[in-house]
Amino acid sequence: LSMAEKPVTGEPTVSLQVAIFIKESQALRAQKRIMTKLYLPVEIVKQFDYYHVIVTGFYSREATFQYYPELAGIGYPRVTLLPNYKRQK
Repeated sequence: LSMAEKPVTGEPTVSLQVAIFIKESQALRAQKRIMTKLYLPVEIVKQFDYYHVIVTGFYSREATFQYYPELAGIGYPRVTLLPNYKRQK
């Protein structure tokens, strides 16, 4: 089996970092907006003094591709792929 054909097992490990904000209120607004418009799971991770808005739940890079234009369409054009992201507990 090639990497592309391997069966989906375990937890989704591919995520998209949508934005980074200084204010928690901005991150919460982004989270609500993405969840409302795109129905995707979104978590906010605080690192140092920044709030990272991360869309989780993808099993492959390919699964994320359709969301780049949608995220850009609602105001988040600078999306970063996080290939081995572990959900924050």
